[in-house]
Amino acid sequence: MNPLSQFDFSSLTLSMNHQQQSHSLQYVQNISTSILPSMHQIFNFSQFNEMQSKMFNFCYECQENFVLSSPTASGKTVIAALCFLKSKKCVYVAPTKALIQNHLQEFTRMRFKAGALTSENSCDLTSELILTTPEKLEQLLIQNTISPDCVVFDEVQTAFTERGWLYEVCFQLLKKNKKRIVCLTASYCINQVFTNILTVSYFNSIRFFQMLKYLLLIDFSHMFQA
Repeated sequence: MNPLSQFDFSSLTLSMNHQQQSHSLQYVQNISTSILPSMHQIFNFSQFNEMQSKMFNFCYECQENFVLSSPTASGKTVIAALCFLKSKKCVYVAPTKALIQNHLQEFTRMRFKAGALTSENSCDLTSELILTTPEKLEQLLIQNTISPDCVVFDEVQTAFTERGWLYEVCFQLLKKNKKRIVCLTASYCINQVFTNILTVSYFNSIRFFQMLKYLLLIDFSHMFQA
């Protein structure tokens, strides 16, 4: 049986404990950033865009795991920040050191106490937010060095390459410890990403799919097209 058959990609479907719950993103007016309490006023703009406004409750008010597909420059870093705001310990995972350094500057501007941990950089592991690679996160989790409340995986399509086993280990450990998992991507729409899982030969794709199936799938990949 094709494990993708449980998903209706025309709606937003969450599969948890083998029970399906449907979620819809109704039209909402763009939300003012003033909705956040003063301690969480970290943004240098006054209004969230359409995608961010629709995602606000999922990110800030709820603690659900989800995969978000939205175009480059649509504001996914803000999505990550909203997920981090109510967490005491957070991790941002990116596949490249350049992306980590770029986002370190962005999160620092948002007043997060952040540090970058890569093969070239070390940081204080007690930092509120650690930015790192999947290789480093796998080491930290296996050694039980950190216990993050929320982990955001950016450019998660990298999980469908030869580095996929790293993501598999990280997801298993985070799920086991009931940690929040958020995945962001711009390269594929969700339908394509999860179809690709079935054709990847680098790791046990079916098992990886079973591990991901409890994530809420949200696709904004067509929102910004003319």
